[in-house]
Amino acid sequence: MAKRLLTLTLAVVLGVAFVAPAMAEVQNIKVSGDMIMRGIYRDNLDFVKDSGDETEAWISTGVRVGVGVEFTDNVMAMVRVINERDWGKSVIQTAAGAGTVVGLPLDTSDDIKLDLAYAKINDLFIPGLNVTLGRQELLLGKGFVVGNVNSNLTAAANTAIRAWDLTSRKSFDAIKAEYELGIAPLSFTVMGAKIIEESNNAVTALIPIPAGDSDLWGLNVAYQMDNAVIEGYLLNLKRQAIPVLVTDKYDIWTLGARVDHDVAA
Repeated sequence: MAKRLLTLTLAVVLGVAFVAPAMAEVQNIKVSGDMIMRGIYRDNLDFVKDSGDETEAWISTGVRVGVGVEFTDNVMAMVRVINERDWGKSVIQTAAGAGTVVGLPLDTSDDIKLDLAYAKINDLFIPGLNVTLGRQELLLGKGFVVGNVNSNLTAAANTAIRAWDLTSRKSFDAIKAEYELGIAPLSFTVMGAKIIEESNNAVTALIPIPAGDSDLWGLNVAYQMDNAVIEGYLLNLKRQAIPVLVTDKYDIWTLGARVDHDVAA
């Protein structure tokens, strides 16, 4: 029953999100972008002294271009693309055009990938309720609680840059609802994100290997004072198992609190 109710709610919100913009005139279009260039030097980054030379130095560039559209005062959409690459890398092609050769990894440094693609509706149904649907950045606790979906070892295979921990790709495929209480400086954030879809396979030796669904759900409550913020959060990271292939399922709950205080003030 809960799953059906969630599906119905998402269908209603999606209908409002995509039908309303189609019926409204475009009020404002904003084109944005940024570029970051890094000179990176690393020596024994993993704190393990191996027999080989672990000193690396290289230059990396990341470029993002986005277009934001305001349809009404309450409805907007955002699309942003990104390219990240280390200097001197290019896609390796074989005669057959397979994109890789034996013994060498597939290089995707010339790819332009979707970074953001979401619609946001402000004051949905009631004043102060804002809903964001699609590929978006989720930031809780200034990134300490939730911030970057790619900040883990499994993301290393999905990026074209060696310093994958410095990637600018921080987006989640998610739905987020934010509500600000008008009578007090209190805000609520409820979110649900798809981390791994079963059809989003890892690839080893060109053989697809299914992975169990991984989902992140969260609730964050924040109280804003003049020079401090007090937050409480509840997160659930759940991974399903696939018989025989994936047995390491987990269901992790995290309950925490955070205080951010401007001591100088």
